[in-house]
Amino acid sequence: MADALLERFPTSDTTVQRSLKWLKSMENEDQLICHNAQCNQRFCIETSALYVQLLAKLSSPAEQQSRLNAISQLQEKNGCWKVGNPDVFYKTDFPSVTGFVLNLFDELHFKSYGIDSAYRFLINSQLENGSWGQSWEYYGCTGYALWQCLPALKRCAYGGKTLKKGKAFILSTQLTDGSWAVSNDSLSNHISVELQTAFMLSCLQQETDELSKKAFEKGLSFLLSKQLSNGAWEGGFFPIPSERYKKREYLIATALIYKLLIAAQNNSGNG
Repeated sequence: MADALLERFPTSDTTVQRSLKWLKSMENEDQLICHNAQCNQRFCIETSALYVQLLAKLSSPAEQQSRLNAISQLQEKNGCWKVGNPDVFYKTDFPSVTGFVLNLFDELHFKSYGIDSAYRFLINSQLENGSWGQSWEYYGCTGYALWQCLPALKRCAYGGKTLKKGKAFILSTQLTDGSWAVSNDSLSNHISVELQTAFMLSCLQQETDELSKKAFEKGLSFLLSKQLSNGAWEGGFFPIPSERYKKREYLIATALIYKLLIAAQNNSGNG
């Protein structure tokens, strides 16, 4: 949410600074953070990657060197990163985790000896249909891994074929109303069509071919039609297979869609 606010608010904004203060209070000894306050002495690689990206916008990227080094040292021998999240027992090496790290390293221009093996891990993990699959621990939809893996592979000199397959999957699964809905709706908890669509559009927002631009515009129109009267978007529920646990996802949905709208305005020259 703080990252989304920085699209239009200064770094000195009270809400941004309060968010930053709270996040820093959650750091472990390696200055990484977990996904909630209950596990604040552990770490979640995905959460930490977004945290370090946020910190770099509020201070010098060079000041994040120790955090980047800590993340780099957690790379596995096969090139991937495991999530570290103590609540995740299966699919700890889901491809999105490695995508988060590669996007972090690229944005902060961090050089790691293991980047090439990380790219190869993502390429080898891609499924035949062009996606990286889905898992309830990672929002239960194909868009989540695509959201991080495709941008990461754009910086890979030999990732062209993988990118083409991934984009083809996205374009082929868009519904006639402009949305995407490919999660497992048999679960009592599942994220919304709006959040799934936001993940997919985040992959297309910088594409310049006509098919991608049309798909993006159609998807954005769908999202605009779904905005709630309070300004937010419905996110559904985190897809844990439990009747008792309910975690609404309207915050991430609203933040992602807000950023998509800002990017669309900037690209149209009306920013």
